[in-house]
Amino acid sequence: MREIDHMDAARGLLNAMLLDPRSTPVVEGIVSSRDFPADEASSTSITGRLFSLLIEMHRSGESIRDGRLVISRVRAAGMIESFGGQSQFERDFLDPLSTENATHYARSLRNCSIRKRLQRLARDFSRKADSDNQDSGELAEWMRYELAAIESQASDKSHIHRIGDGCNELLAAIDETLAGGQSPGLHTGLYHLDDNYDGLHPGRLYVFAGRPGGGKSSAAQQVGENIVHGVGESIADRHRGALFVSLEMGIDEVTARFIARQSGINGKHILSHAVTEAERRQMQTVAEKSQSVPFFVSVPTGRQATAEAICAEARVMKATEDIAVVIVDYLQIVEDSTPNQREIDKTTRATRAFKQLSRELNIPVVILSQLNRAGESDSKNEKPREPRLSDLRSSGSIEQDADAVIFLHHEGGRNVRMIVAKMRGGERSENMFTFDGPTCSFHKPEPAPHEEFAEWSP
Repeated sequence: MREIDHMDAARGLLNAMLLDPRSTPVVEGIVSSRDFPADEASSTSITGRLFSLLIEMHRSGESIRDGRLVISRVRAAGMIESFGGQSQFERDFLDPLSTENATHYARSLRNCSIRKRLQRLARDFSRKADSDNQDSGELAEWMRYELAAIESQASDKSHIHRIGDGCNELLAAIDETLAGGQSPGLHTGLYHLDDNYDGLHPGRLYVFAGRPGGGKSSAAQQVGENIVHGVGESIADRHRGALFVSLEMGIDEVTARFIARQSGINGKHILSHAVTEAERRQMQTVAEKSQSVPFFVSVPTGRQATAEAICAEARVMKATEDIAVVIVDYLQIVEDSTPNQREIDKTTRATRAFKQLSRELNIPVVILSQLNRAGESDSKNEKPREPRLSDLRSSGSIEQDADAVIFLHHEGGRNVRMIVAKMRGGERSENMFTFDGPTCSFHKPEPAPHEEFAEWSP
């Protein structure tokens, strides 16, 4: 069908709803009163008010197919004269020859509304850009927010699905997995997560938690790098870009750890520039190979480090680079978007935002979290005890929103125990890892030799 103008789409939709009230719930899922054109004499929309009235009548069980009842309600709401009187209202909205294609009119109306918003945004952006007092960084951030809001409105995704359609989609995904011999999860390179839970899954929020200096950042960055390099064979590996949001480390430290893991060179030596000529050549090789690696590092500060800004940035990266995972290091230093927020309120807003982001983009989101100091040791033992879910700082919202909570617990030396304290659809489990400090990397422990064979040689 041809595209129609804004007012014609509004009138066509209202007429179609009045002719076929059964279309009302479908239409309500496509447009809102804000999508209707504003009147020339004011900033309000009389057609938008009529739309809201019809929705309200339908919800309360009143028949919007009854023309006389509708006219009486419009008159009672003080709107009849705004439509040019009863006769004009009947001609415009109660025409029995009009089409009943409400869905087409609703989509046309939404498209017109989105174009109007884009036009206003372009004018506002031009005006702000011409202002000498406008900071360019703040302007770019504002533009990103506004575009993300418009993109959300423009999305054609429905949140309502028939269970039969869900069955068909699941079976198709299983057939694809069986045919290709691949897994639907993103393999992390951490053997315990990959072997027991098939890695990270789309639409889920994962929390890696531990005490300061416990290797959270190293583990999370290693996961991102392994996903990018495609550890194992998984369906998700086809789109394996990663966004690593570092709120604690600078780009130099993140880069040094990346090169250390790829080359085996001590990361501290890289940071202090204390490398040999041979190591410098190794680093050059890693740098050349990394030019096409889709591992993206964001080091935001200030207003760019709020949960809302991070989510907006992730949406842009998903649209432009098709990233497969977002990693945020770490939750407790995400900036406040509202002044004077309590930490628990800030954490709650952030975890909810990241959870919704994972579902919206249908990718795993990994956030790092600190533990409360109260859980560092038992009263009878100075040695740090194993962490519990209650040890999470502002634990209520984190535990509630997370699909998985994974603790990293140092047990002395290079030994680190990974404890999966929560996993949606899976069981609690744990296993040991060896942490290599120089390269900031986690590995599967080497099997211990049997003592009875220690002195044996062939």
